[in-house]
Amino acid sequence: MKTDVIHTLTGATVLAVPGVNALTQLQKALEALRKEGVEEIKTAFDTDLATNDHVQNGYRSLTELLSQMGFHFGTYLWDPQYKGLDDYIWKGCYQRHRPE
Repeated sequence: MKTDVIHTLTGATVLAVPGVNALTQLQKALEALRKEGVEEIKTAFDTDLATNDHVQNGYRSLTELLSQMGFHFGTYLWDPQYKGLDDYIWKGCYQRHRPE
């Protein structure tokens, strides 16, 4: 559902995994994206990345995978009052600036 919110409000292509350590299927999807010419990936971990060792380990695993596959990558950061990128886009941007 998070990816649906982000895509609907921004038009960005978004790929989600069901957990920070669910990389097996993600690698297959990344291989398909690579064949389509995608060269850059942006990660968007919830704000508990800063405090949760489990999430930090998943992030390191993902960035290692992206590096091994030859992708350029970076990480989106946002106001930490919003847990996830979807929350930030929905509450922080869309609701504040939507037309009356």
